[in-house]
Amino acid sequence: MHKNYQAWEINYQEFYEKDKRVDKLAFLLHFAVLAPSSHNSQPWKFRVDENQIAVLPNPERLLDVADHDRRFLYIALGFALENILIAADYYNLETQVEYFPANMQSAAAKVSFKENPDPSQKSQKHLIFAIPQRRSNRNKYTQQMPNEEFLDQIKNSSTAEVEVTLVTERANKEKIADMLMQARLRAFDNKDFRAELANYKRNNLTRSSFGMPGFTMGFSTPLSLVAPFLIRHVNVMKLIKKREEELLKKYTPVLAIISTKEDSNLAALKAGQTLARVTLEAERQKVQTAMSAVPLNPKELRGIIHTTFRPQLLLRMGYANQIPKHSPRFTVSEVLTS
Repeated sequence: MHKNYQAWEINYQEFYEKDKRVDKLAFLLHFAVLAPSSHNSQPWKFRVDENQIAVLPNPERLLDVADHDRRFLYIALGFALENILIAADYYNLETQVEYFPANMQSAAAKVSFKENPDPSQKSQKHLIFAIPQRRSNRNKYTQQMPNEEFLDQIKNSSTAEVEVTLVTERANKEKIADMLMQARLRAFDNKDFRAELANYKRNNLTRSSFGMPGFTMGFSTPLSLVAPFLIRHVNVMKLIKKREEELLKKYTPVLAIISTKEDSNLAALKAGQTLARVTLEAERQKVQTAMSAVPLNPKELRGIIHTTFRPQLLLRMGYANQIPKHSPRFTVSEVLTS
């Protein structure tokens, strides 16, 4: 296995082989780095000391066009944060989260740890085991609907600050698909957006640790070699519009929309945490997911799902016969900072 895919192989017992607390906390980052991010930019850094982990943005991985308001940055950081909390629970560490800590100007969150005085034996069904299995699956989903118990569990992920709405009605799914496709077409009309995206497109043989190999979009190796050029110079969304509409309208049993009461960096962080819980629970139930950005002014979407909350992102959910490979990742040592 090439180095850029090794992060997905985790030895769970390695945590117990660490003698120092700081090394045990650094081990938790093996799960944090498997969070998804827009363009697979992996816009995070982590600082670890004896009793805490700081989650920080990486200025070198910011998307100035696709994410100029940094909404998807903080969603990604929130997902990474939740992966840390899930892993800590498995290893019987109690956690306390401080968002945007005053004594760490650039940090999005700080997690403090202490040993659980009453450690418990964790189930082999613990959510931690879904973390290295999760991936974005942009393929066709079957017509099979996830069971009601699972759907209720996902809806119950809602809190006073973050709302999870499930859309299964065909008419509403088609309205959302049309709205989303128009937003994508507008985005791809922007040459600066295409240029930025092209910088993150990779061929299927890539040794890069970030960006999106062609196979994540179903591209053959020959097509993946020319995809960056095509994306840079052509509005490829016009070429694949019919396929993308079919995926949304015909091959997506459930659309899940995650919305927040506020529209702020803190709200985006918490949306990312909820996204982690939803996608990992889906993975545990063998339900596939694929994320999409929500347009910056989603008034129409608010009307469709009848919410006063601010829609942040959208998930396709369903069962799939084809499971894609993972995308590349930086290793823990590459994202640690002093």
